Amino acid sequence: MTKYYILVGLIIGLTASCQINSKNEISTDIVGTWKAYRKTTVEGDSLNFLGKKYSSSMYFSLETNGRGTDLNDPVREFKYSQNGDALLLGNRYYLISSISRDEMALKEFDPSMPDDPLAYLHYLRREPYGK
Repeated sequence: MTKYYILVGLIIGLTASCQINSKNEISTDIVGTWKAYRKTTVEGDSLNFLGKKYSSSMYFSLETNGRGTDLNDPVREFKYSQNGDALLLGNRYYLISSISRDEMALKEFDPSMPDDPLAYLHYLRREPYGK
């Protein structure tokens, strides 16, 4: 009977630890090369106070091993991590607002100001493989 309780305890422990670790796993949805095509405020404004369009220079590639490459000049490598919708790219925090096979929207996120009205949304398209 004692062996039964030990076996049940081990199964529960292993199952719980697998679920805890899976929360921090990188989703294959974000793996690939992404390039920004639009930037707006959280409210949807695409023009700044001078009437000019916001621009985003986000252009990066993410691998399954938690490493990424900033493809702007100069090219730089960085580490990234994902926890649910939270995405840490190097030292910058983002929330994944939406994601599909070919497009992703990232909201700038400052942990000290989670409801920052001045945050921006970056709209990105997946680049074809090998580009």
